[in-house]
Amino acid sequence: MYVLCYLATGNLPWKSLKPNDAGLEKMMKMKVKMSPYDLFVDMPFEYSQIMDYIKNSCSDGIVDYRYIENLLKQTAASAKFKLDNKFDWIQVTSVPMTGTQ
Repeated sequence: MYVLCYLATGNLPWKSLKPNDAGLEKMMKMKVKMSPYDLFVDMPFEYSQIMDYIKNSCSDGIVDYRYIENLLKQTAASAKFKLDNKFDWIQVTSVPMTGTQ
C-alpha cells in the first residue's frame, strides 16, 4: 500500500528521512502512528480501508484476500474503470481470415 501511495502522489511522509538507524526508527514510528485515512487522504477511500484492515486485522497472519479484492473492485467501479484483463502493454494483433471475400 505504501508503494501505491508513492506511485499516486510521488511522496511519502517519511521520504526525507535518512536510511540510518535513527531514521529507520523514526520511520517505523511514523508508520505505526499515522492513520491510513491521513496517508490516503486524497485517494480513493477504499485504499484507506485496505490499509486499516492490514494494520489492524492481520496480526494473526490470516488475510482475507477476497475482502481486499472486493475493495479494489469497488475502487475500479467508482472510477468507471473497466476490468476486462486487456492491458495497454499487450498488443492485440488481428489475424486475417482466410477463404472470405
